[in-house]
Amino acid sequence: MQERKENNKEKKIKVILEDVSDNEQNDTVAEEKQGTGMLEKLVMMMKTQQEENRTMMKAHQNDIREENIKMIS
Repeated sequence: MQERKENNKEKKIKVILEDVSDNEQNDTVAEEKQGTGMLEKLVMMMKTQQEENRTMMKAHQNDIREENIKMIS
């Protein structure tokens, strides 16, 4: 009877340890996914900023061309 109780306790402990291990693995996966999501957002923000910079540069170049044309005319 005592041995059976000890076996049951050991089984319960194993189940609890497995659950803790599974939870830790799930947390790790969730953190990795979150990190990947954050990285993707950062890349998108950088691409957007690059595009805005290009647009501003083109507008600035057009302004300079117009000024040069006015000076020549």
